[in-house]
Amino acid sequence: MPSTVTFELGVEATRSFTKGEMVEGPPAHPRPWGLWTVEVNDAEVEAAAKRLWGTIEKAAAKVRSVASEMSARVTLSIWWDPPEGEGGFSIPSETLGSLCALVDQVDVYLP
Repeated sequence: MPSTVTFELGVEATRSFTKGEMVEGPPAHPRPWGLWTVEVNDAEVEAAAKRLWGTIEKAAAKVRSVASEMSARVTLSIWWDPPEGEGGFSIPSETLGSLCALVDQVDVYLP
């Protein structure tokens, strides 16, 4: 339950839903999985990563145990679509390492 995750971590989700919750169609259908997410948007990936860590740092010690109790996977997703259409980004290893210690996988999405 998303409300349980919010309570346990003391962090508000930016988006959440419960497995089985009905989605309006057409056709209407139950959600096949639940979601609890904290989203951070910024033009710079490094700034977004630092803000995300700042948001969840106090709850970091609980993330893995809450995920385990709920049989949940924890994913760090980086959505990167630079206005120039190409390029690269850097994230300090300390920040990325701290975030990676909490997750099962890292997904990077490019245009």
